[in-house]
Amino acid sequence: MVRYTTKRAGLSSDNLLVGLVIALAVILFFAIVLWPSGSKPGAPLQSASATPLAKELNDATTIQYLTVLQRVEPAMAGELYRQADAAIVSGAGKDELALLVLAALGDDLNNAQNVWLKADVEYFDNVLNVTKAGLTRLSRHAPKYCHTAHYESLMTSEHEDVLTELLSLLSYDSAGYKFALEINQVLLEGIEDGRKSPNKYSRLNAADERAAQMMVMGLMSNPKISNAMRIQSLPPAEQKRAMATLNVCDLSSDVIAGVLGLPQDTKKRLMGEMTHMAESGKLAESMQTMANGF
Repeated sequence: MVRYTTKRAGLSSDNLLVGLVIALAVILFFAIVLWPSGSKPGAPLQSASATPLAKELNDATTIQYLTVLQRVEPAMAGELYRQADAAIVSGAGKDELALLVLAALGDDLNNAQNVWLKADVEYFDNVLNVTKAGLTRLSRHAPKYCHTAHYESLMTSEHEDVLTELLSLLSYDSAGYKFALEINQVLLEGIEDGRKSPNKYSRLNAADERAAQMMVMGLMSNPKISNAMRIQSLPPAEQKRAMATLNVCDLSSDVIAGVLGLPQDTKKRLMGEMTHMAESGKLAESMQTMANGF
């Protein structure tokens, strides 16, 4: 977790801005199953809703996602349809087909990331809004996934048991499945916009620093967040016990709400800052460091 140091007049500016950028990068990184890579159009495809896959998985979320995937990444959509056709012939069920849909995107992280960061800032807001809504649903309907104690218990479980739980979380028409598709859809739409109308955002400035300071000070008045800050000061054993009962979904949702309240120009420059970090290789390094800390 990023630690913010304080001074008499407020928060350390360097820690604040670096921490905010890295935290947002982690949100964008972990919000998706896989980032899509660029693909070249192949032969014209039939309507997504008319495919055998859509006839098997005929819910609105899947069909809408397939329509966007086909428009933005036609080669990937074509490959997915071919895999799905073969799976259907071999008797695959809905859950197996759902996993094919979730795994359909490519893995060219750097390419997709750099394109997405050039999209209009509205797609930044869209990703955060979908993530916030998904975390809220998870907290209400599957709260065990919002507590670190659950993940600690999985660390001592058999590999097969962990895999079974993951598959259950992403089973067809589940909240996890829909959340993954919603996130990937808004990311695809952002990539589409970044390709068509790329923006070149500038980097963070002093005005953004002040806006971020105001946001963080507001967040620290939130009881859940102030409690999380208090936990960080506890001895290791007490900290571990307190963290086990902390609802990280609710906490993250409140932080995202704070970020959404930043001025649009500041959010644009946050995207510019992340672009700079991505081009210098620091973004992937920072995300890996953050990931190792969770």
